[in-house]
Amino acid sequence: MGNNPNIIEQGKATQFSATNPPQNPGRKPNIFKKLKLDYEFTKQDLENVIVSLLLKPDKELAKLNKNPSTPVFMKVIISGIMHDRKRGDIKVTNPLLDRVYGKAKESHEHSGNMNVTANLPVEERDRRLSELLEKHGLNQNT
Repeated sequence: MGNNPNIIEQGKATQFSATNPPQNPGRKPNIFKKLKLDYEFTKQDLENVIVSLLLKPDKELAKLNKNPSTPVFMKVIISGIMHDRKRGDIKVTNPLLDRVYGKAKESHEHSGNMNVTANLPVEERDRRLSELLEKHGLNQNT
């Protein structure tokens, strides 16, 4: 890195502000919204394409991938599926399955005494709350 003493002043010329806004402000449009608007292609359509491609044999996928009329988004998915199959991996296929079927539920195990009071009677919870507030010098009405 160079030691430019005027870097702050030079940076101000390209800094975004009310008088110097970016040319394309805002977020890029969501790819699904773009597909839907440009091609009337819904999320369900995409999920159907993914499932269809995942069920095809390698030869059919290779044939589709080489076909110049196959849409680029399908070629990207096909390439990922073929890459996974060659490597015996699911790095690309797994997110596709998550897109279609949703992520698998993860279970978490906890150990130790968590001192859960959800099953305590109301009177016992109130008593414990009062003790806790008193211990920390707080009034229950504050």
